[in-house]
Amino acid sequence: MPDTSDGIIGHEMFTSALAPLREARFRWYFSSRLVNLAGTTMAPVVVVALLTLSSRSVRDLRRVSTTSAPAH
Repeated sequence: MPDTSDGIIGHEMFTSALAPLREARFRWYFSSRLVNLAGTTMAPVVVVALLTLSSRSVRDLRRVSTTSAPAH
């Protein structure tokens, strides 16, 4: 493992890791995947929160949580 105590190798590794972001098409692809992942991750939480706030019924919560499972 390289010695990163002087920070130079660490900076070079960081710079090379971010190199793909210099390409505009990759930035668009990366940002679209990031937004898609965030939306997919938050959607079930938002549905449960809205249902809980609107109806306070455990039966409704159970029905939504079992029918809205992602189809992979």
